[in-house]
Order: sequence, then C-alpha cells, then structure tokens
Amino acid sequence: MNQLWMAAFTYAATLVLLAQALSLMYRTIKAPNFSAGILMVLGAYTGYISTKIYGMPLFLSFPLAFITASAASLATYLLVIKPLTHRGRSPVLITIATIGVMITGEALIGILTIWIRNTFHFAPTSIFLWEYDFKIGALSGVFLVSSLIALTSALILRYLLNHTTLGDSSQPYYGLKNWLLAGGLAGLAGVLMVIRFHVTSIAGSYIMASVFAACLLGGIDNPKGAVMGGLIVGVSEIMVTTLGQDFIGVWFGDWRFIVPLSIMVLVLRFKPDGILGVENPVMEGYNIKWMVGRRSIVLFGILLIAGASFVVACSYNRVQAQNGLIAQFADYDIIVAERNRTIASINVGNLTLFKAKLIQDNITTVYVEPYDSSSDFFTFYYPWRHWYFRTDVWLEYTGICQYRVRN
Repeated sequence: MNQLWMAAFTYAATLVLLAQALSLMYRTIKAPNFSAGILMVLGAYTGYISTKIYGMPLFLSFPLAFITASAASLATYLLVIKPLTHRGRSPVLITIATIGVMITGEALIGILTIWIRNTFHFAPTSIFLWEYDFKIGALSGVFLVSSLIALTSALILRYLLNHTTLGDSSQPYYGLKNWLLAGGLAGLAGVLMVIRFHVTSIAGSYIMASVFAACLLGGIDNPKGAVMGGLIVGVSEIMVTTLGQDFIGVWFGDWRFIVPLSIMVLVLRFKPDGILGVENPVMEGYNIKWMVGRRSIVLFGILLIAGASFVVACSYNRVQAQNGLIAQFADYDIIVAERNRTIASINVGNLTLFKAKLIQDNITTVYVEPYDSSSDFFTFYYPWRHWYFRTDVWLEYTGICQYRVRN
C-alpha cells in the first residue's frame, strides 16, 4: 500500500471518530454541533505538548487526549448546552452557541500557543508529530493504529448503544454520558491527526465540513453510519484532491472542501436521511433505495459532464503551458536531470536574464530538473566551472483553466 492510500485511510479514520462524536452529540441536542472540531484540536495539542515538550511516550498521549477532550466536552454540555435545552431554546440557537464554543476554543488554543512560545522559546504556527511515527514493514504505524482505533470504537459503540443504557434517552445522565464519550473520541482523532498531518489552532473549523458530510452520508443520528460515512468522505477527499492537483494544478489543494460540500449537497438532495439513517431498516439497517426524479438525474448528469469537461480543459491547458515554457529553449539541447545538491548554485534572476546568460557564456545545453504533467515548478540550470547557474520558473493559475509563466 503506497503512502497516498495510507494517508487517505488515516484521514478517513479520524473522520470516523469525529463523525461518531458528532452523532452522539446530535442524539442529545437534535441540532448541528460545531464544537467537535475544537475538541479534536484540543486532543492534538494535548498529544503534542505531552510528547514533544514533556517527553512522554507517544502511547500515553492517547488516554491523556481522551480525558482532556472528554472534560472539555462535559464542560461544554453543562455550561452551554444543558442550560439552553432546559429553557427550550430552538436548534438554531443551540447551533449558534456551539459556533461560539468553537470560536472561543480557537482563541484559547491561540493563547496556549503564546504560552508555548514564552515558556519554551519556540512558536509553532502548526504542530505535527511525524518523527514519532513508526513502520511495520511497508505500513506506517499511524495507519495501523488509526485503523485499529476506528474499528474498535465502532464495535464498542455498537455494543454500548444496543446493550447498555447509553442508547436510552430516558435514562438519567443520558446527555452526560454521550458528551463524555463524544469528547474522548474527538480527542483520539486529534492525536491521530497530529501524527500524520499538520494541525493549527483553527484546524477544527476546516475539518467540520468533512465531518458533517460523513454524518449526513451515514445518517446524522446513527453512530454506526458514521463509520461508512467517514470512510467514504475521507478517502474521497484525499484521492480527489490529489488527482485534482495532478491533472489541474497544485492550487486545487486549496479547494479540497469542494469534495465534502458536494457530498452534502448530493445527500441532502437525494437521500436526506443518509444511508443508515432510516426508521425502518432493511437488511440490518441498509436502505439503498434512492428516490430520484428524472429532472434530478438529468441535472446530475449535466453537472457531471461539466465537471469532467472542466478537469480535461484544465489538464490540457496546463500541459500546453508546460510545452510553451520548454519551447523557449528550442535552440538548445534539453536534458532532464537532477542537480548535484553538493554543488552551489546561483540564481541569475528571471527567465530573460537566464537566456541572456546562456548567450553570454556560449552555452548549447540546458538542463531542467525532472518534471511531469502535474508539475507547476521548474528549475532550469547549466554547469559553469565550480557551480550552477539557474532560474526557477512556475506556472501561475490565472483563472478559468488558464496558466502563465512566472519567475
């Protein structure tokens, strides 16, 4: 399994945990909840501080993150959610309150970052624990651990909902237990996220679109459906974004939220209850009957064709821009080769100055570092005495599938 697929399934596992957390919270308040994202960030920072700063073993960061995020989740429920529900506030007001919790949490994490800077004399704008990952054969440790935690949490949650009072809303402390467990799951997701990806103080806001998409796809009131929704959304988001960067341009990575938003739109249009969010389950809860009208099918087909045409057009224009760049050296022999990094290089400036330098030094062969159809950055160079002369060029996306050369 290559690194891309392992990254996709690791990300999907974190979405599974967060979707389960959001689903548990939704069962209590019956309203969309944005606080799960900041609980994930809190878990990530707990793992980072305990491991990176205080030197504790990585495996201890998991229970610490679980406990810390559970405590924060419980405080959110007791101080914010429960008073609003007891007063009969509408789901809209409760949702707005959770947005306030998210914003407050991000501010507190920002203060925590300042404390780290003042106390330990370094200020990470984003945190990560890549160096603590390990390998078993060709598989990364975080991939194996995240898969195990996601599967175990799904099985335990299924048992708790079906065979204990956790799933009975008439029982005392129903909300407390749900929010405690939900916070712990979000904290675990944060530790897994920080081992494999960068995490910032506002990462929770960005990931919530994907979490909502996973919940809606699986059934927002069904924690079991969160497993299916998290896997589909997580893998789709990583793979579509990567393919978009390869065929359209690296700028597509900034628009990755299009994937979960598209999934949400399709689910809300065609299957609002989600795949497993049905009152009368068929085949153990699976109901894949899609109530789709003729106009909806036609509209979806048009959108699909338009999207495919956009991708093809962008890919074609990108390759044409690459060919136009290489064609500027048609009078020279072009050799694709990696530079020797032990030899110093001098950046002569823009492409015009580089071509003037070629003429001045009577150069007939120009080297370019390896590139492919997905490359946006190019380095042209040539050896001269004891160093290289080079220029760095990139393709800038100017909008509507158009590119231009910049350096």
